[in-house]
Amino acid sequence: MAGTCGSRGYADGKVGTGMLLQPQSVEIDIRNPGKLLVTDSSNNSLRSVDIDSGELGSLNVTGFNSPKGMMWLNNELLVTNDHYVSQVRWYNDGSITNFIITGSTSYGTNSVGYFSNTRYYYPQEFAKLKENLVIIADSYSRQLKLLDFNQRLVRPVCIEPVNSCGSYGSTMDSNLYSVLKVDDKLYVGMSNGIYLLSGSNLVEPCPDRNITAYIKPDEKSTEVKLHSGNTVGVLSVGSHEFKESYHSRLCSYYVNVFNDDNITNVCSHEDILAYLSPHQQTVEVELHGGAEAELPAGSFKFTERLCSYYVNVRRSSLLRRLVFKSDYDVTCDVLLDKATSSFLQTVLNHKKDQLQRVCASDCKMSYKLKPWYECRDDRLTIYWPTETVYTADTNESPITLTKMLKKRMATTLLGYSEIVVLSHNPPLIPAKKNADGEATQLYLYTTCVDDTLSYDAAKDTCS
Repeated sequence: MAGTCGSRGYADGKVGTGMLLQPQSVEIDIRNPGKLLVTDSSNNSLRSVDIDSGELGSLNVTGFNSPKGMMWLNNELLVTNDHYVSQVRWYNDGSITNFIITGSTSYGTNSVGYFSNTRYYYPQEFAKLKENLVIIADSYSRQLKLLDFNQRLVRPVCIEPVNSCGSYGSTMDSNLYSVLKVDDKLYVGMSNGIYLLSGSNLVEPCPDRNITAYIKPDEKSTEVKLHSGNTVGVLSVGSHEFKESYHSRLCSYYVNVFNDDNITNVCSHEDILAYLSPHQQTVEVELHGGAEAELPAGSFKFTERLCSYYVNVRRSSLLRRLVFKSDYDVTCDVLLDKATSSFLQTVLNHKKDQLQRVCASDCKMSYKLKPWYECRDDRLTIYWPTETVYTADTNESPITLTKMLKKRMATTLLGYSEIVVLSHNPPLIPAKKNADGEATQLYLYTTCVDDTLSYDAAKDTCS
């Protein structure tokens, strides 16, 4: 149907011309039902196949590492890679992105928790249990993992009564390769056979259902309503353990009782505000206590030392782009000449290549945005943009990055701060140095994400 019989490699084209190298998984392209999507594992790519003609093509997206399983979720494509799960997203302008949503480039076992903290060991295929709840076969860890897209958490899966269940779920006796959900049954393909999981033998571990209660002023105890509906009284300040049945297992939880004197000392956490940049779907947030969470836009409740607070994730209305900036004493009128401005643009592009050497692997000069300039009161300011962008809560570039780039500028740009402006006298113009003796400076240039709005620098807002 697609590819070349007896040959392997990488090539687009019809049957007998196109080639693949260890294709792993096939899905209908829901955006174009006349085509299939194929994970071309050893080519680290996502391919397309025309169902009628067998024409083999390639999608203009990178970021795969031996891609294997695929599954559509909310019009986006989930893909398993060697040690992570990535998400492919299509945009109205035709661009495609692929980014890691859980896992990392290094493997790990016995790992669950927030998407960003969980590690995988050759994950293979997915199965959707219900809305925004996906189960994944993590092959070499020999575990099933439950991806909760509402909470951005990876939960362990316990299998009873065959396997014991610890904090990381049940570990099977051979590698897992495939999962398929049919009605209320889950079929798991393993290296030694096919297992059928159904009913109460596929359950989640005991949930975190602790209860926090408070004692009224001038009282020494309080009554608390438990999860079972029963009320227990005479609970004093402290932590009290209770056990209740949950999905055929006995689960413990705690009732933590505070009074007015110690709750003010313990619960001092303020809410956290974080921002998403354009095209960014999740952001890593450092929580109170030092843990990290990867969160989408929304409001999320967290508890630390029995005290609740909220992390509010918003999409940033401002975009702060890292740029290189230099100032020159230039008579602005000479820039009105087309030949002069055209030649200046060539000079700026040349210096952009020099600045890429300053960036090295720590940043990337933008090839989508050209260098631009402003000239006021015979002061020419030139901006060379990078692809590094920050959100509204960032007011200066990270200290480590700034120090590194400044150190490189001091050597790489030595003797290259001048520009040539035709029709100007003199045509060779040196950059003006700031108080620190720098001819080229780092600067965060702020714009509005919505290009129909204007940025007000005095208020740092868009309107």
